[in-house]
Amino acid sequence: MLSHESIMASFADPVIMLFIGGFVLAIAAAKTGLDALVAKVLLKPFGKQSVNDSPPTC
Repeated sequence: MLSHESIMASFADPVIMLFIGGFVLAIAAAKTGLDALVAKVLLKPFGKQSVNDSPPTC
């Protein structure tokens, strides 16, 4: 049987902590609406209409 110290030691890996931190930030951004605001700000310089509005030719 594994001790709780050895189990928790595997979660202390820096890459695992990086992923956990990213997930926590993503959840917080989604709950506050920050993700939609950032998306709107980043897409604003590109305008509202795409240049390639013609139908695809197949």
